[in-house]
Amino acid sequence: MLEQVLLDNKVSIIRGISFDYPNKTELFRPSIPYPEYCLNDISEKTNKVYDAIRTALTSLGLDAEHFGKKQWNPLSKYIRPGDTVVLKPNMVLDANRIIDNGTKCLITHPSVVAAILDYCIVAGGKDSRYVIGDAPLHDCKFETLIEEQGYLSLIDFYRDKGYTVSLADFRRSKIDKANDDLRIPQASKITGEGILVDVGEKSSFSNCSYERLQRLRVTDYDPRTMGKHHQPGKHEYMVAKEILEADVIINLPKPKTHRKAGITGALKNMVGVCTNKEYLPHHTLGCREDGGDDFLRRNFYLERAESYLDLRNIYNEEGKIDQAIRMNQDFIKAFRKGSATECYFEGSWYGNDTIWRTVADLNYIVKYADRNGKLQSAPQRKMFTIADMIIAGHKEGPLAPEPLPFGVLVAGEDSLLIDRTIASLMGFDYQAIPQLVDGIGVGRQTTPRIISNDKMLQGADLSKILQLSNRAFIPTLGWQKVLGHSIIEEIKENFIPWSMFLDDSFLVVDKKLYIFGAGARGKQILSILRKHHIHVESFVDNDVNRYKNDFLEKFSCIPLEKAGVGSVFVIAVTLQSDVLQIARQIKIWDDGAYIVIPEIESMANLQD
Repeated sequence: MLEQVLLDNKVSIIRGISFDYPNKTELFRPSIPYPEYCLNDISEKTNKVYDAIRTALTSLGLDAEHFGKKQWNPLSKYIRPGDTVVLKPNMVLDANRIIDNGTKCLITHPSVVAAILDYCIVAGGKDSRYVIGDAPLHDCKFETLIEEQGYLSLIDFYRDKGYTVSLADFRRSKIDKANDDLRIPQASKITGEGILVDVGEKSSFSNCSYERLQRLRVTDYDPRTMGKHHQPGKHEYMVAKEILEADVIINLPKPKTHRKAGITGALKNMVGVCTNKEYLPHHTLGCREDGGDDFLRRNFYLERAESYLDLRNIYNEEGKIDQAIRMNQDFIKAFRKGSATECYFEGSWYGNDTIWRTVADLNYIVKYADRNGKLQSAPQRKMFTIADMIIAGHKEGPLAPEPLPFGVLVAGEDSLLIDRTIASLMGFDYQAIPQLVDGIGVGRQTTPRIISNDKMLQGADLSKILQLSNRAFIPTLGWQKVLGHSIIEEIKENFIPWSMFLDDSFLVVDKKLYIFGAGARGKQILSILRKHHIHVESFVDNDVNRYKNDFLEKFSCIPLEKAGVGSVFVIAVTLQSDVLQIARQIKIWDDGAYIVIPEIESMANLQD
């Protein structure tokens, strides 16, 4: 049992790293034969990542008396020979949902894992056991990920040296996509072993009513399972056996923007310790007024969509695929109608009051649950974190992020303080992110002591870091009201506020008006504009199949290049992730065009 000690509040920010990673062909070996390096093999190609991790460990003053000598052992504070050490990178998917964006902004790069593993080996030697593991998303092809990223060769390298190093897929089941985007469970492919942990009254859900607990959901899973494990006085999670057997966890998150949580960093990375995703509440059915956080306002069609989604997942679990397909089709129809007037769904917005509770529960488990899954009063294992922001992810993370070369590593002990630092570096006010405020019980200090190789950041407080950030990161659309309105700022010279646009006194003289998006939302906006006696020239759409259709109430649909120059475009797309892309497309085609975005304006000025 560990002593109850105050976590070190030092957080290291190392900047100026190359905006790329070393190639796997060199097995991520250091290019400099450092005195403490015990594995002999040296890369012929420069490895800036290895150098930066060494700098981070040095900056934190770890084993300072031996630095520069063969016996330097920076992780000796955490790891002793014979310990079980779990390295927990973010391995959420084998491919970015937007393929062209790649995986460097999606998952923790293996060069970061390899470098810190070398220092774990310095501390633990051949008597320790080292596990690299995660519970990726249900449809992640784990075998593809570890092969493409170079993990298989890396593990062989360590084993050939006599070290006990393994890879672990913590998931108890995998899921394939098929049949109208259904997710088909493959229970026969069980890989991980889990231990049930009940957080009970220590749970951040403990103040929620029975009625609310029955509305907790995670997309794509049978809601009945969630209801069994989250009830008054009982909040159960299935946690990987490897995590609970660990003496030390090396937390290796990939900081990104996150549609439900605002950001994902050190705290959110612990969601990957669960073997069963169906135990993990991500949102609560219903609108905010009714005690939910699935969407903002009451919406008949989205409520129907929720019901269809539940039935789809139940039928899917029971193997009734035909019924599941029908429910999925009904869900899509209802969702399209509902999303014409509502921007949010599945808790993917700043009003999510569920996911931070799950994150807090899991971090509590990782700290206090013993090997048998029983909660103790004292910490049961140590943790050290290095966050890989060399290439970070922004915009529609966590599954479809766009790469942002950032050249930063963040390291320390206290996950909460690390995440507050990460949020500030991203240009976000951490106080607007519930997991960094409401989940404060995870850590016990509120202010990090910043150590950095950047003179501007050395000793800076979080407000100074926020000021210096230049708001480089663009949040997901559902979080732009509280974390920034980057879309509006990017097109501000061309932007017309929706409320002003609908004002009878506002006139755009001699400008043609087009609705960009000929789907359900486009039709809804057409109806609104007609009520305000605003003439619409036609629809514009990138889908060539819409040009020949005659279903748009006798309105034509044309490609952008056929629209008039200097016109007004009302963006009316269903998927929020398309808004910025279309705004940029319009600006590139005609820099003098005016752009109206009803969704974003409603987020910015909503009185709630």
